[in-house]
Amino acid sequence: MSVLMPANTALSILTRLLVFGVLGAVWAAAAADSVIPGRYACWFYDTPQPPQNFSLEDGSYTDASGASGSVTFSGDRILFAGGHLNNRTGIYNGGNPPTISFYNADGEQVLLCQLAQ
Repeated sequence: MSVLMPANTALSILTRLLVFGVLGAVWAAAAADSVIPGRYACWFYDTPQPPQNFSLEDGSYTDASGASGSVTFSGDRILFAGGHLNNRTGIYNGGNPPTISFYNADGEQVLLCQLAQ
């Protein structure tokens, strides 16, 4: 037995899917745009990790040793290239103050970096 939907119901469903898809893409782009530049202080649990600190600025970053590199954004992910964080991916968590997390291969958070005031 086949159940047919009225044409206007099918159109309504397709419209909603399209809207959600567009909004999802906009929100992902907005996440990258909302990463707040500035100096991030990093911690391993409750222990400060000053050598891991870095500053973000318009598509680039500078690590604690003064070496610079670039950053690219994809949704909430930040890919670091060059400098001490070369080939590391951070996850932007937002918040107040904003934080960026780094995870190991087992999915454990190994570094939490918070926008310094």
